[in-house]
This record gives sequence, C-alpha cells and structure tokens, in this order.
Amino acid sequence: MYEQPYNPYSSNVSIIKRYFKSGTVLTLSILYLISAVINIWSAIEYAGNDPLTYGVRLFNQLSSEFGVSTGSGDLYSFINDASALRMTVNIVSVGLVPLLCALAFFLIFVLSASESDTTDPGAGLMILRVLATISYIVTLVTVILIGALYALILITVIIEASRSGSDVLNAALITLIVIGVVLSIVGSIVVSYTASRKNFYRAAQYSLRSQNLYKKGAGKFGVYSIILAVFYLISLLRTLAFPELLSKYLGVDVTVSAFTYLPDILNIAILILTAVLALGYKSYINRQIHGYNPAPYGEPPRDYYPPEPEDAYQMPFYDDRPNSAYDDDFDDRRYH
Repeated sequence: MYEQPYNPYSSNVSIIKRYFKSGTVLTLSILYLISAVINIWSAIEYAGNDPLTYGVRLFNQLSSEFGVSTGSGDLYSFINDASALRMTVNIVSVGLVPLLCALAFFLIFVLSASESDTTDPGAGLMILRVLATISYIVTLVTVILIGALYALILITVIIEASRSGSDVLNAALITLIVIGVVLSIVGSIVVSYTASRKNFYRAAQYSLRSQNLYKKGAGKFGVYSIILAVFYLISLLRTLAFPELLSKYLGVDVTVSAFTYLPDILNIAILILTAVLALGYKSYINRQIHGYNPAPYGEPPRDYYPPEPEDAYQMPFYDDRPNSAYDDDFDDRRYH
C-alpha cells in the first residue's frame, strides 16, 4: 500500500483546517456571491439609464425617422460600442472582486472540511491574500496622491491668505485644515484596514507551511472591520432617514426601493462576520500556542511544566574505567 510521505507541518494543517471549516466561512462565501449578483445587476441597470445609452436611443430614433444610415463606421456604432464597453467595464469592476472572494471562501470551507490529509485551504487563502495585497497597494497609492494634492491646495491657500490677509481666505484655511485632519484619520483607518487584512491572510497561509502558528494582523483586522461596519451603519441610517427629512421639511415625497439599502446591509454583514472570523482566529491560535486552559495574564499556562532545577536529584553515574574521576563512587558489590 502506498504511504504518504511524512509532512512535518501536518499538525498545523489540521489545526488551521479545524478552524476554517466553520459556518462563518461558508456564510461569507454566500454573502459575497449575493453581493456580486447585486453589483452586476446594478451595473446593468445603470448602463440602461446613463447618458450614453440615452444618446444611442435618440440617435437610433432620429436615424430611423430620417433614413440615416447607421453602418459600422458612423456615429451610432461608435456610441453603441462605447456604451457596451463602459457597461462591460462596470460589470467587471464591481462584480469580479466579490466573485473571487466568494470563490476563495468557498474553497477554504470545502478544503478545510475535507478529511483528506493531502488537502489544505491554501488555495483560497492565496486568492484572498493576492486580492488584499492589490487592495493595499491601490489604497496606499490613492491616499498618498490625494494627500499630496490636498497638501498642494492647502499650501496655495496659506500663501494667498498670508499675502492678502482676507478673512474669507483665513476661514477657508481653517476649514481646509479641519477637513484635512478628518481625511487623514479616515485615510489612516482605511490603509491600516487593508494592511491588517493582508497580514491576516498571509499569517494563516504561512501557518500551513511552517512549524509555527502565525496570527499577525488578525486582531487589528477584526477591530478595523468593526469600525468600518459602524461607518456603514451610520451611512445606512442616514440613507433611511433622507426620504423622511425631504418629506418633513421640503414636502417632497420620495419613494426609495428596498433594493437600494441591500448593498449597505450586505457590507455590514460581511464586515461583522469578517471581524468574527479574524478575532476568533486570533483567540483560537492563542489557545493552540498557550494551551486550552490558559492562566491569567502574566502567569504561565496551567498546563505548563517548568524544567527541573539544576540541583535536582539525578541517578548516580558509575564509570567502570580504572583511575577515572568516579573511582571514589565505584561500588565493588556489583562484581562479587
């Protein structure tokens, strides 16, 4: 019978698989799939109402009424192709990432639930790690560019305010500084969120290929996910209150479809489950490292056995060699 080669990391693989076969991972896969479908549907619906599409419809109507040719080289064909290309780009941009996340979490769940010793969730973790790395790089570059542009605007306003001494420019300068502080805080949170997400998936992946268990970024990723979920919740509450405010103060009745609130609700649910997954992973790895019955902070684990002191009793050592250093302890009775 063929025997599998010895895998020194098999214990870590079983530990990681035991955690990621939870229902939270499968639920995240389903939520990301629903989010992808909603995003694609919204992109298609928007493409049917954007200005390019209206231009296509108007040009098509005029060409049919006046008998204008609409061959492949005319304006209609150009507008139609541009509209189709724009719709395709929108669909790919808003639907591809959620679909890849849904696939990644599904692979993690299926491979973790497998009883085979040769399977591990590394493929799904690799997809999430690559997506998180790309997101981190894009976010970091975007924040740096926005910060540089904002700093340039701020410096320009400072120079103009110092020259003219205008109260309006001074007020604008104070407003820009306050907005800059707020944007700096938000940018730091977003960059830290993407960095901790990248570190979390990388730590879980490295644990599969190492004799050590890693949990770097898991705690921060969970905390930042909760913070972003709170931001989404505030945005959702404002969106829910907006039609009522219009009706109360302006007398305008606005009917908003429940479908409008669904993306925010899905984002909140995904962030909360992601926080549960990350924080639970950190706690789980801590239990694996320090034992299942950890002692209070600052004390060794309760299943920890300290090494024996150097002066502990040891069995005597007998050396049969003549003129050895142990001749005084030699017991002649062994030879009588």
